[in-house]
Amino acid sequence: MNPCRVLFLCDHNSSRSLMHEAVLGHEGTGRFVAYSAGRRPAAHADPDALDALRDAGLATADLAPKSWHRFTGPGAPVFDIVIRVCGPSAEEDCPDFAGPPVCVQWPVAHPRAASGSVVARAAAYRQALARATYRVLALIRLPVATMPRDALVAALTAIGDHFADDLADDD
Repeated sequence: MNPCRVLFLCDHNSSRSLMHEAVLGHEGTGRFVAYSAGRRPAAHADPDALDALRDAGLATADLAPKSWHRFTGPGAPVFDIVIRVCGPSAEEDCPDFAGPPVCVQWPVAHPRAASGSVVARAAAYRQALARATYRVLALIRLPVATMPRDALVAALTAIGDHFADDLADDD
């Protein structure tokens, strides 16, 4: 059986989408292949996000912002699931991916918006990573290969709705 290919999208692909990619890449080995991309990718990954990932024991060496156009057109991977982790405005011009994949939103407030001390910012990044981890662990427990499409959409939407009070801004 082929692994489930999951693409996490955000505007700049600098922190939240990279966190989700790292967690799924670590936890979903063998059953899932994780990717991330953005509409306007940043020049570099957010150092605070990378610190949070490393502190959690997750690999960061291969994480870098990428354009979502890298995943469209001939030769691009075919995704089973596309998950947007930033706000609704980011989906307005989302490209068409081959498949077609199941598309859902899992908004996460941007930890960079946290005010206060370095300690407070680090806590915000840890919280964003904890939410990504919770959602990814829920995803990998789903029998995605055998679920009807409607049931998969409903299950993934419910996972994203778990933190419905989040107001996600651009990544």
